[in-house]
This record gives sequence, C-alpha cells and structure tokens, in this order.
Amino acid sequence: MPTRGQLAWDQVETRIGALVERLERLEEQVKDQSAHRVEERPRQDRDSRADEQEIDTLRLQLVQSRETVNLLLNRLDQAPQQPQTSDALKTHQEISRRSLAQRENFLTCPISLDLFDDPVTTNCCGKTFSSAALLEALARNPACPICRADRVSVVPNRDIAALVELHKSESAVLGVTETETMGDHSNNEDRMKRGILVMSSQMTILLQGLLLYFYMVLQLQVLDNNSEQIDELHVARV
Repeated sequence: MPTRGQLAWDQVETRIGALVERLERLEEQVKDQSAHRVEERPRQDRDSRADEQEIDTLRLQLVQSRETVNLLLNRLDQAPQQPQTSDALKTHQEISRRSLAQRENFLTCPISLDLFDDPVTTNCCGKTFSSAALLEALARNPACPICRADRVSVVPNRDIAALVELHKSESAVLGVTETETMGDHSNNEDRMKRGILVMSSQMTILLQGLLLYFYMVLQLQVLDNNSEQIDELHVARV
C-alpha cells in the first residue's frame, strides 16, 4: 500500500516527470542543431558559454530541491513510528542548511544585499539586480553599477525569481522540521505536506522556464540555419 508521503509526491510527480522529459528532448535537439554550425562569432561564443553556465546552475538548484522534497517525504512517512529526529536526518538537515546558505549568496542582490526582489538582468553585462535597488542606484548614477555602461536596459529574470521563491519555501520547511515537538505531529505533518506541494509547484515553474529557454534557443538556431541556406542559394544563383 502506498505511504502517505508517496501519495503526496504522486500528486506532482507525473507533471514534473513530463516536464523533465520535454526538457531532455529539447536539450538533445539544441545539441543536434549546434553540431551543424561550423562558425560562431566571438560574442556569440561568450553569450553561449554564459547561457550554459546559467542553465547548469539552475539544473543544480533543481536537483537539490528534489533531494530536499524526498527527505521531507521520508520524514513524513516515519513520523508516527519515529517521533524523535534521527542522527542521520539531523546530519542531512545540517547539510541542507549549508546548501541553502551557499545558494543564498547566489540569490543575493549586490546592491541591496538581500534576496532578489523582482529580479532584472542588464543587457550590458548580464548581471542581475533587484529592480527597485537598481532603479535607486541609477537615480544616483545613471551608469551601470558593474560595467559602468552609459545606457542601462534590463529584462525580467523569471528563472531567478522562481529560484528565490523555491529557496524561501525550502528555508521555511526546514525551519518547521527544526522546531517539531513530539506532541504536535499531526499539525507538523499538515504543514510539511503544504510545504512539499509549494516546493513542487516552484520546481514546476523552474522547469517551465528552462523549457522556454531551450525552445527559444532551438527556434533561433533554426532561423539562423534557414538564413544561411537562403544566403547560399542566393550566392549560387549569382
């Protein structure tokens, strides 16, 4: 018979699994398209490497988040039979807290020194800031705080925004496990279930952002290939 933790996970596992499969298929298509490209401009190479690093970071955060959810599900299954937290769980919680602290550095605005709030990324140097903090800085000095470019334009960074929400959810759930008492298991169990569903929803948002990114990359490569074919045909006719 499925455990309660497994039933909670099954509510979102199918949706997340389908998104992961789509992500992997798009990654393969992007790799196949990239294999047919012989030359890239230097700027494109730099942008490509930066994009790959960002995607690797996002995927790492996703893996860590799923590990945390699995830990909480196991804890939920064992709660009635094992009221006290085991040494192994304490160790895992400590590792998770350290991981959260390291991730918080990645998700901290260099201006406000707080977690990103409505994060935006500059087009001049690709750095991310909290929107309000950047606007205040630009009001004092219109140059980019990092690269000192005269004109600063930004785009919303929804992937980072999703990571911040995921980070907050994980931090809150780990805080709940720290303060559990033996006489309040049913209440803690409900709170953990809610935390699991919130984190799963945030992982889905993150996966959807990754899927959108790879889809856009794939479409751009298809357009570039079509443009090259048209140019070759034009040259051949001339």
